[in-house]
Amino acid sequence: MIENKDFSSMNINYLTAYLKANQWIISSNIQDQYNVWHRPEEQFYDFEIVQPLNKNIIGFNQRIFEVLNTLVQFESRNILSIFNDINQFNYDILKVRVIGNDL
Repeated sequence: MIENKDFSSMNINYLTAYLKANQWIISSNIQDQYNVWHRPEEQFYDFEIVQPLNKNIIGFNQRIFEVLNTLVQFESRNILSIFNDINQFNYDILKVRVIGNDL
């Protein structure tokens, strides 16, 4: 069971960019309050993400938790890892690995 933490700091624009970059598609928009996303692959179409588009929506934290839970199931990754990837999505991050005996 994944514990429901405070995910209210989620950047909505970064979440949108993350979903687009990972080939999720918007299947509908609900009153400009939510986007509904699905996978384009037929075998994964049952995965559904309901993304709130406004932090003032009642239950925003719970909706983001549900988004992250769906991504955890689809990507088979840790919820905090996905959360951090999304919140750092538009950052340029360079990872360097140094190997050698002179270190």
